[in-house]
Amino acid sequence: SLRNSPTSYRLFLDKNYRIPEAGIGALMDRYPDALLHLVRSNHKLSEKHLYTAVLRDGGALDTMYRLDLPVTSQIEKAAVEHGYYNIINIAEKYRKKEQKVPRSLVNAFVKHRYDHLSMIFDWNRDEPKYAIDISEKDLVKAIIANTKHNSLQSTLSDRLISVYDIDLSSDAVAEIVKQTKSISILAQLKRANKLDPELPDRVLDYIGYAIQYIDSPTPQQQIRAVKSRPTSIQYISNPTDEVADYAVKKNPISLRYIKKPTLKHLVLAAKHKMKNIDWGEGESDLLDIPTFYDAVERSGIDEKTTKKLELLLVKTEPQRIQEL
Repeated sequence: SLRNSPTSYRLFLDKNYRIPEAGIGALMDRYPDALLHLVRSNHKLSEKHLYTAVLRDGGALDTMYRLDLPVTSQIEKAAVEHGYYNIINIAEKYRKKEQKVPRSLVNAFVKHRYDHLSMIFDWNRDEPKYAIDISEKDLVKAIIANTKHNSLQSTLSDRLISVYDIDLSSDAVAEIVKQTKSISILAQLKRANKLDPELPDRVLDYIGYAIQYIDSPTPQQQIRAVKSRPTSIQYISNPTDEVADYAVKKNPISLRYIKKPTLKHLVLAAKHKMKNIDWGEGESDLLDIPTFYDAVERSGIDEKTTKKLELLLVKTEPQRIQEL
């Protein structure tokens, strides 16, 4: 009955029926909110019952704390893994015992509740004696997870850098960029005047967009950037011929970032062909026709040459005729 209709437990309690241990287990698996009523009706809850409850709803840990139930670190860890994020409440419990939060809980928090990591720094500021141990390695793991989860924009690193004034080593930042392929943290460090001037070059092979943080990039840095990400050319004010050629060949949309395209650039773009495009489903290749014509206009080539380029466009990919 409890497994199929967990809220029916109140009918049993109203009639002063004792719920057997198996019934409590089924109830905790389906409706952990019943904790409060079970304790008030003098039902004895085992560690297994409490563990089952947090597996269903990590927030049940707060109820256990309020009822002063015998909560183990294993139960707390399971709660964090299943939605519980208030590590300050956990830290308060350990402070009362004159202990620090166990490492196993910190690991779980870093892995599963990384979006709330700033709470640790609030606690450490107010309770230095019982500060939660958190390493740079922990921060790197959390920032990587947060960045990947938030469309490559790390809200966590932004808070840590701008609000908590956290300093990360160049090795740590490079690892974050390498794993996320995002320059989000570089932008945040730049705003905070904390960006190591050698760092953009160091991560250039991971994400070419980092070149925007290099003053007067060398030809070697330019080619590394576009090999990593062809459209990185948009951040290069005076690209070399080799860089411009490579960028357009690999991604013809790069034409829009070249001030005065040459005929060679236009030919490279026109010859670009992608495989496995389902034009019938509305897919298209990387060559944007309006962008191509804008580049033609900027190049200053004559109408006769333009017609030849149009023929090349269609010869390379017949479906383009729909857009001409």
